[in-house]
Amino acid sequence: MPTVLKNTAKGSGKSTLFEMFTKPHRGILSKLNTSKNTYIAGYSKKIMADITQDHISLIYKNSNKETSDIKRFWKCLTLFQLENMLNISNKYFDCFEDLSSKFHELEVGIDVDRKLKEINIEQLKDEKIITLVYDELDVAFSDSDLVLRKVFITALVSFWQDNIYKFSQIRSKVLLRNDIFQTLEIENKTHLDLNRYELKWNEKEILSLILNIFISALTHDELDAINLSSIIKKKNNISNEVSDDIEEIRSAIYLIFDRKLSGNRPSMDKFIMTRLADAKGLITPRVIYKFMSESIKNEIALTTRVEKKHLFTSFEKKNIDILREVSKHKLEEYNAEYPTYKNIYEKLQKIGQRIFTFEELKQQYPRKTSIEKINSDLNKLENSGFIHVHDERKKKFQVAYIYLFALNLKLNRSNTDKKAKK
Repeated sequence: MPTVLKNTAKGSGKSTLFEMFTKPHRGILSKLNTSKNTYIAGYSKKIMADITQDHISLIYKNSNKETSDIKRFWKCLTLFQLENMLNISNKYFDCFEDLSSKFHELEVGIDVDRKLKEINIEQLKDEKIITLVYDELDVAFSDSDLVLRKVFITALVSFWQDNIYKFSQIRSKVLLRNDIFQTLEIENKTHLDLNRYELKWNEKEILSLILNIFISALTHDELDAINLSSIIKKKNNISNEVSDDIEEIRSAIYLIFDRKLSGNRPSMDKFIMTRLADAKGLITPRVIYKFMSESIKNEIALTTRVEKKHLFTSFEKKNIDILREVSKHKLEEYNAEYPTYKNIYEKLQKIGQRIFTFEELKQQYPRKTSIEKINSDLNKLENSGFIHVHDERKKKFQVAYIYLFALNLKLNRSNTDKKAKK
């Protein structure tokens, strides 16, 4: 059964995993006991330089748009990659163009199957495993052609699912977005769930990451500038490790940012977890890095420091500026992940409020727009973590806090509601 690692957004660590698996990070991989397991790229940005959108369209055309033929393409590509990796001299395909012109032929599929079995037997004799890792599938098969994307990725997962026993020493890891995974039409999909893992960071991991960044990101001069060098030296004595105790982690967060920004605000750890999450509660490492870099930058810019128990004295006054930069950064990530959704959320900008109703959104569309079309757009925003249902009965929706500042949306409806009543 192929291993599917799914996530919901850019910056969640999917590409980092791909890098770890496919590049020789010996210090990490040695701890995983992978000396007899070789990881190679099954799909990546580098491969996309050879397999372009034009190639994909041609392959789709040559396949007669049949999933079975697309599976054969993935099988042929697997042989092509393995023969290159193993430096086999008498290769079955001369080049990728040769592969793309022949893969749809049944005889070719039979030959490739035989070749893969031979490689599998050799790996079994040597007690070795080769794992192909697939990343950037959302980029290769974009939102612009959902049918083509669905067919290609369904065929990829199905190909590996079909051959789990035949190719015991040739395996796969597919790194895939949640919303794409949900669209796949795969037989025995429930069985695949046993080998599906979600890349999601819990509260302790997020707060620990903040501490690690705080400890290691600054130069000695920068640490001196905010009177932190002595604390960092103490941390260096224990190899920059962060405590595994969540209460100790929270105490350290309070030391950096203060417990609360003001009396009526949530504690700082809760503030971080709610302000930096998307509508599905997901916080990605890239957002944390941006949050910390902006916080550190503002602190270093201080000309005078107020003597307080916490270390980031600028945060109380500059938190809105910091969140605004993080919000812009997150929206850029969202646009990269969902480029075709921009025209949908721009309608929310015209409404101007975090909480909006179905009717308010409907007014932003041309009069003849169907209810089905509007609901489809809402589902796209909801599934991608941009909005969530605020009040199902009243058909109210809410934009995730992380996007508010980038969209210049009002936090609440109080001012607009008063105007509406006059």
